[in-house]
Amino acid sequence: MDEKKGIKILMKFFSVLVVVMLIVHLSMTIFRFFSIIQHESHEVEHIYLIIQSLIVLELLYITINYFYLEIIDPRMLVLVVLTAVGREIIVTDIFKAEPLIILLLGVLFLISIIGIRLLGPCKFEKQMNNE
Repeated sequence: MDEKKGIKILMKFFSVLVVVMLIVHLSMTIFRFFSIIQHESHEVEHIYLIIQSLIVLELLYITINYFYLEIIDPRMLVLVVLTAVGREIIVTDIFKAEPLIILLLGVLFLISIIGIRLLGPCKFEKQMNNE
């Protein structure tokens, strides 16, 4: 019993550490975004940074959710993968990229969508269907 309590404390510590790292990463990304806006006009870089911030927020949500509930929702993990693959699809120049890379991105995107559908509706969808 004492060993389980020690493991829980260790997991809480690592959760807090991950939250701090994600907040630092998010603030650095936001700072970089605003510095790019002031100096240059790279539209693809803006999109990349905005979507990167969304991914960090999703990971932050997963970590905080784990800290309080000690449960990781697999739908959120698949959503992070879906957002990351979508980001790569958006910023990839299809005329310069290797065809195999484009094919693999499409397959990953499709697998992520199928994964979300197979995991079933989230709790918000269930609540809306019950009302």
